[in-house]
Amino acid sequence: MSKPFRLRRVLEHRRGLEREQQGVMALARRAAAEGEQTLGELLEHGWAERVRARANSEGTLDVGGAERSHRYRAQLGEAISTQEERVGELGSALSGAEETLLVRRRDRRVLEKLEERHRDRIAEEEERQDAALTDEVVMGREARRLAG
Repeated sequence: MSKPFRLRRVLEHRRGLEREQQGVMALARRAAAEGEQTLGELLEHGWAERVRARANSEGTLDVGGAERSHRYRAQLGEAISTQEERVGELGSALSGAEETLLVRRRDRRVLEKLEERHRDRIAEEEERQDAALTDEVVMGREARRLAG
Protein backbone atom coordinates (compact mmCIF):
# COMPACT_ATOMS: atom_id res chain seq x y z
CA MET A 1 0.00 0.00 0.00
CA SER A 2 2.33 2.72 -1.19
CA LYS A 3 1.40 6.34 -1.49
CA PRO A 4 1.57 7.70 -5.02
CA PHE A 5 4.17 10.33 -5.79
CA ARG A 6 2.13 13.53 -5.64
CA LEU A 7 4.35 15.42 -8.06
CA ARG A 8 4.13 12.77 -10.81
CA ARG A 9 2.09 15.03 -13.11
CA VAL A 10 4.52 17.91 -12.55
CA LEU A 11 7.43 15.59 -13.36
CA GLU A 12 5.73 14.40 -16.56
CA HIS A 13 5.05 18.02 -17.52
CA ARG A 14 8.72 18.93 -16.94
CA ARG A 15 9.81 15.97 -19.06
CA GLY A 16 7.50 17.18 -21.82
CA LEU A 17 8.93 20.69 -21.58
CA GLU A 18 12.43 19.28 -21.85
CA ARG A 19 11.51 17.23 -24.95
CA GLU A 20 9.90 20.32 -26.46
CA GLN A 21 13.02 22.38 -25.75
CA GLN A 22 15.18 19.72 -27.36
CA GLY A 23 13.11 20.18 -30.52
CA VAL A 24 13.59 23.95 -30.31
CA MET A 25 17.33 23.37 -29.91
CA ALA A 26 17.43 21.16 -32.99
CA LEU A 27 15.66 23.84 -35.02
CA ALA A 28 17.97 26.55 -33.69
CA ARG A 29 21.04 24.46 -34.52
CA ARG A 30 19.73 23.81 -38.02
CA ALA A 31 18.97 27.51 -38.59
CA ALA A 32 22.41 28.52 -37.30
CA ALA A 33 24.09 25.97 -39.59
CA GLU A 34 22.08 27.19 -42.57
CA GLY A 35 22.97 30.80 -41.73
CA GLU A 36 26.65 29.92 -41.52
CA GLN A 37 26.42 28.05 -44.82
CA THR A 38 24.72 31.01 -46.53
CA LEU A 39 27.36 33.37 -45.18
CA GLY A 40 30.09 31.05 -46.43
CA GLU A 41 28.48 30.93 -49.86
CA LEU A 42 28.20 34.73 -49.98
CA LEU A 43 31.84 35.12 -48.97
CA GLU A 44 32.91 32.52 -51.50
CA HIS A 45 30.81 34.18 -54.21
CA GLY A 46 32.35 37.56 -53.33
CA TRP A 47 35.83 36.11 -53.62
CA ALA A 48 35.05 34.57 -57.00
CA GLU A 49 33.58 37.89 -58.19
CA ARG A 50 36.74 39.75 -57.16
CA VAL A 51 38.87 37.27 -59.12
CA ARG A 52 36.63 37.67 -62.19
CA ALA A 53 36.70 41.47 -61.89
CA ARG A 54 40.47 41.47 -61.61
CA ALA A 55 40.78 39.18 -64.64
CA ASN A 56 38.42 41.41 -66.66
CA SER A 57 40.21 44.61 -65.65
CA GLU A 58 43.53 43.28 -66.87
CA GLY A 59 42.23 43.02 -70.44
CA THR A 60 40.39 46.19 -71.38
CA LEU A 61 38.91 49.18 -69.67
CA ASP A 62 35.10 48.77 -69.51
CA VAL A 63 33.56 51.70 -67.63
CA GLY A 64 30.01 50.22 -67.68
CA GLY A 65 31.29 46.86 -66.50
CA ALA A 66 33.31 48.52 -63.76
CA GLU A 67 30.22 50.44 -62.59
CA ARG A 68 28.10 47.25 -62.58
CA SER A 69 30.87 45.41 -60.79
CA HIS A 70 31.13 48.17 -58.19
CA ARG A 71 27.35 48.15 -57.57
CA TYR A 72 27.34 44.36 -57.42
CA ARG A 73 30.19 44.33 -54.88
CA ALA A 74 28.37 46.95 -52.80
CA GLN A 75 25.18 44.84 -52.83
CA LEU A 76 27.20 41.74 -52.05
CA GLY A 77 28.87 43.56 -49.14
CA GLU A 78 25.45 44.55 -47.79
CA ALA A 79 24.20 40.98 -48.18
CA ILE A 80 27.25 39.69 -46.33
CA SER A 81 26.80 42.23 -43.52
CA THR A 82 23.12 41.35 -43.23
CA GLN A 83 23.92 37.65 -43.16
CA GLU A 84 26.61 38.18 -40.53
CA GLU A 85 24.06 39.98 -38.36
CA ARG A 86 21.57 37.15 -38.90
CA VAL A 87 24.19 34.57 -37.97
CA GLY A 88 24.92 36.56 -34.80
CA GLU A 89 21.21 36.66 -33.94
CA LEU A 90 20.88 32.94 -34.61
CA GLY A 91 23.87 32.31 -32.37
CA SER A 92 22.23 34.33 -29.61
CA ALA A 93 18.97 32.44 -30.08
CA LEU A 94 20.86 29.15 -29.94
CA SER A 95 22.60 30.20 -26.73
CA GLY A 96 19.25 31.16 -25.22
CA ALA A 97 17.73 27.84 -26.24
CA GLU A 98 20.67 25.97 -24.71
CA GLU A 99 20.26 27.88 -21.45
CA THR A 100 16.53 27.13 -21.36
CA LEU A 101 17.22 23.46 -22.01
CA LEU A 102 19.72 23.36 -19.14
CA VAL A 103 17.17 24.96 -16.79
CA ARG A 104 14.50 22.48 -17.84
CA ARG A 105 16.86 19.54 -17.38
CA ARG A 106 17.78 20.77 -13.92
CA ASP A 107 14.10 21.13 -12.98
CA ARG A 108 13.36 17.61 -14.23
CA ARG A 109 16.32 16.14 -12.35
CA VAL A 110 15.22 17.79 -9.11
CA LEU A 111 11.78 16.22 -9.44
CA GLU A 112 13.25 12.85 -10.37
CA LYS A 113 15.43 13.00 -7.27
CA LEU A 114 12.35 13.80 -5.16
CA GLU A 115 10.54 10.86 -6.71
CA GLU A 116 13.48 8.57 -5.97
CA ARG A 117 13.55 9.70 -2.34
CA HIS A 118 9.79 9.15 -2.12
CA ARG A 119 10.21 5.58 -3.42
CA ASP A 120 13.01 4.98 -0.91
CA ARG A 121 10.85 6.23 1.98
CA ILE A 122 7.96 4.05 0.85
CA ALA A 123 10.25 1.02 0.60
CA GLU A 124 11.67 1.70 4.08
CA GLU A 125 8.18 2.05 5.51
CA GLU A 126 7.05 -1.21 3.89
CA GLU A 127 10.14 -2.97 5.26
CA ARG A 128 9.36 -1.66 8.75
CA GLN A 129 5.77 -2.82 8.47
CA ASP A 130 6.89 -6.25 7.24
CA ALA A 131 9.41 -6.50 10.08
CA ALA A 132 6.74 -5.51 12.64
CA LEU A 133 4.31 -8.07 11.20
CA THR A 134 6.99 -10.76 11.24
CA ASP A 135 7.87 -9.89 14.84
CA GLU A 136 4.20 -10.06 15.79
CA VAL A 137 3.77 -13.49 14.19
CA VAL A 138 6.95 -14.82 15.82
CA MET A 139 5.89 -13.48 19.22
CA GLY A 140 2.43 -15.03 18.78
CA ARG A 141 3.95 -18.42 17.97
CA GLU A 142 6.39 -18.14 20.86
CA ALA A 143 3.53 -17.21 23.25
CA ARG A 144 1.47 -20.21 22.07
CA ARG A 145 4.47 -22.52 22.44
CA LEU A 146 5.13 -21.32 25.97
CA ALA A 147 1.43 -21.50 26.91
CA GLY A 148 0.86 -24.84 25.33
